[in-house]
Amino acid sequence: MEINKYDIIVGRNLRIFRSQAGKTQDEIGEFLGITFQQVQKYERGLNRIGAGRLKDLSEYLERPISSFYDETIELIYEGADNKRYLRLIASVMTLRGRPIFKTLEKLIYQLAEEETVA
Repeated sequence: MEINKYDIIVGRNLRIFRSQAGKTQDEIGEFLGITFQQVQKYERGLNRIGAGRLKDLSEYLERPISSFYDETIELIYEGADNKRYLRLIASVMTLRGRPIFKTLEKLIYQLAEEETVA
């Protein structure tokens, strides 16, 4: 089976979530019972992460499985050059699925739009 764009997205998001959690590739590998080289391959999207391992990683890194498939995570992470922004983004992401998230999302878009118009 060929690697597809979602294998790459999942791998990149694993790298981001691992970094945010302060974990090394060795620690992830030890948790999963694999080598750090295998974790590197996952993060580069060279090897596919199986469903069971993805579930385990989701629980270990305290992230919903769906967040590993989110195509915007890398854009947000790489655009944020300050830990304060990363904490803010992580905090907002914990609100996903709650009614307040939609309200906050609309407010942010409105503020951003006003800023670009001004």
